[in-house]
Amino acid sequence: MNLLMILSLACGTDSATPPPAPAVQPPADQAPSAGSFETIQVADLAAMDARPFVLDVRTPGEFSGGHIPGAVNIPLQELESRLGELEAQRSGMAVVCAVGGRSKAASELLAGQGFTGVQNVDGGTQGWIAAGHPVE
Repeated sequence: MNLLMILSLACGTDSATPPPAPAVQPPADQAPSAGSFETIQVADLAAMDARPFVLDVRTPGEFSGGHIPGAVNIPLQELESRLGELEAQRSGMAVVCAVGGRSKAASELLAGQGFTGVQNVDGGTQGWIAAGHPVE
């Protein structure tokens, strides 16, 4: 055995093994898959003819101070333990918080649990109110 072959075996490398293939990115126009979510703007949500189920992940105090009409409140810190309450919404919902940070975390959690059609509303309730949309 020559020295190069001995060193190759000792280091655990195999010169015959090809390098891993580069990751292939899906086309930009492809719909989001399970495990992913879409980020939309407040104006996008307001412009929808048929508004999806709206999940508000703010605290109960924030929610009672004003929320998007019809929104359901499940605070982010309770979301994982209350996923069963959302089974009927497994294929579509808009997630909102104050400005978009907590709703992004909630959207990641939901998508990771197999929910599809999840939309994080960037700008949140503050953006909704600032744009002059109605609140309950």
